[in-house]
Amino acid sequence: MDNNVQGRIDDYLDQVFGPYEDSPTVSELRIEVRHDLLERLNDLTEHGVADEVAYAQVISSVGDISATIAELAEQDRAFEEESAEHAIKEGTEEQTPATDAESSAGAATEASADSVRTEAAPPEPEGPADQIPEGQTPGECWTDTPPCWAGTYADLAADWTDAVSAGLDTARTQLNWGFQQAEEALKRTGRWNERTRERFARANARANEHMKRANERMQHANERMDRTNERANRRMNYAASDLRNSDFHGQVLPASTFTASDLRNSDFSSATLTGCSFRSSDLRNTRFDQADLTGANLNSCSLRNAQFERTNLTDASLSFSDMRNVCFVGAAFRMTKATYADFRNARFNDCVMEGADFSGSDLRTACFDGLSLVDVTFNLANLAETSFRGSTLHRVSFHHVSRRSVMMMIFEDTVMDRATYMSLRSNGYEPTNIRVED
Repeated sequence: MDNNVQGRIDDYLDQVFGPYEDSPTVSELRIEVRHDLLERLNDLTEHGVADEVAYAQVISSVGDISATIAELAEQDRAFEEESAEHAIKEGTEEQTPATDAESSAGAATEASADSVRTEAAPPEPEGPADQIPEGQTPGECWTDTPPCWAGTYADLAADWTDAVSAGLDTARTQLNWGFQQAEEALKRTGRWNERTRERFARANARANEHMKRANERMQHANERMDRTNERANRRMNYAASDLRNSDFHGQVLPASTFTASDLRNSDFSSATLTGCSFRSSDLRNTRFDQADLTGANLNSCSLRNAQFERTNLTDASLSFSDMRNVCFVGAAFRMTKATYADFRNARFNDCVMEGADFSGSDLRTACFDGLSLVDVTFNLANLAETSFRGSTLHRVSFHHVSRRSVMMMIFEDTVMDRATYMSLRSNGYEPTNIRVED
């Protein structure tokens, strides 16, 4: 991988993600996007794609993610603001219960002090000394009832118990409130994380879809390149060569060149000759039986007495060629251009005629018997003694064919649609022995 291309990718990512570098989510997304782009770049370079082309394809596969990045950054900022507000609110509310607890503790302390002062000065027993029972000294309880200060410690313990209980209740209330706030914050965080994951998943799915389409386009481009390379490897150049009596039977020679060559008496039977050029070549007595001449150029060729039995002439061009006495039995004329050519005495038995153009050609004594002609053009053609016995003609054009030529055409048991019939009538002739169908 070229470090220069990798640096350009980093510069592109800095340009797209730079304004949002403070967002943790955007930073994580940048790392993942960079990893995917570098992997894609590595795959393209391993397949021999040029650095500039690979860089352009990798960058185009990302698409426009600016809106997604801005949305993620906005979510991070909103979450941080919400967390800060909750932190301030929690700190303020925690101070109020603590004040109540201090007040309760102070009250309890004052009550304890009063009790202590009371305890420090126990009352002296009243009465004459002679009334003190034996064995007791002044200051001791000399009656059956407890002294007046006996309940002081019990009251103090009760006050402390009440203060501690109140403090525990306050602390418990504060803890429960804190737990509720924490749980609510966790729930909000979980919902935010879930929304973030969903948005990131959608963005990732869109990015994956872009990458998938880019991979498909790249695969199609590679396939086309492979086919082009294969054709280039098989393409041969025989231009201006003397190849008389050559044997090309069954050869695969797509897009090869035979221009201006002498190929008399050669054999191209069952050969693959798609896109080949035979322009201005001598092909007399040459055999093309069952050959594939799709898109071939046979213009201005001498093809007298050649054989084209069951040959595929789809999209081929035969214009201005000498094709007298040629046998086209079973050949396929689909969109074939055969204008201003000489087809005298040519045989077209069992041929497929769809979209062929014979405009301006000499078709005298040619045979189209028993064929189905669809969208075939015979404009300006010489059709004297041309036979259409038992044929079916649909949308066949005879525009500007001479009246003498039309009157010499052979129609027996011929079926044609009304458009074809009107094309014949436009030349001033109403053929007989035909059946017109709508």
